[in-house]
Amino acid sequence: VTFSGTGITVLTVPATFNGSSQLLIDINIGAAAATGLRNVTVNNPDGLSGTGNNLFQVLAAGQQPGPIINQVVPDSALQGETNKLVSIQGQNFQPAIQVVFSNPGISIVSGQYINSTEVRGTINISAGASTGTGTVTATNPDGQFDQANFKVVAVVPNIAQINPVSSGAGTIWIDVTGSAFLSGIAATKSGTGLTVVSTQYKNSTWVRVRVDIDSVLIGRDVQIILTNPGGGSDQATFHVNGTWFP
Repeated sequence: VTFSGTGITVLTVPATFNGSSQLLIDINIGAAAATGLRNVTVNNPDGLSGTGNNLFQVLAAGQQPGPIINQVVPDSALQGETNKLVSIQGQNFQPAIQVVFSNPGISIVSGQYINSTEVRGTINISAGASTGTGTVTATNPDGQFDQANFKVVAVVPNIAQINPVSSGAGTIWIDVTGSAFLSGIAATKSGTGLTVVSTQYKNSTWVRVRVDIDSVLIGRDVQIILTNPGGGSDQATFHVNGTWFP
């Protein structure tokens, strides 16, 4: 077993084998050893090795160890979710620890220090929150911190049906029903000859779309597309009949 950097001497060579998942070693840490996190490498007798990054921390005299995040449960959330409970689990958490998410679309409703190994919080994710992986940072009162990944996932709308499913040329309202519709959802269409005039978000299962249909589309199909703020979309087929809608 070896440690990155200088100032740490491993006294137990080879390490005491205590099963396939545990080794025991004694070490000396020099007075001049640089403080901070160190990588730990285990070298098997067959020449294969593995390294864990930032697994061991050298502290200054009197310094408390910094927080270490082992996992965030869950480590992702959907756009638009509210009052979602998140548990941050690890080591060396201190009372008054501060938790911050890098994604500005995530707001913390409440937080609770459970003990030195867990912090819990309730969060809201805005419907328009940026999707993808960001970070959650836990900072102890002494300024030491650790980070872990937290992902916001796009909500994909599901169109169950549209009403009407067909019409002649003219201006009409189309009622779209389904699920996972978010506030700010946008309606578009495929091709030319149909113009989306306006979109009314009613609730998570109902959206109204006002469209202007040109007579050039008579006898043809066009796709009505709903896209949530995060980019998830679904579409349904609308048919233009051969009569003018007054």
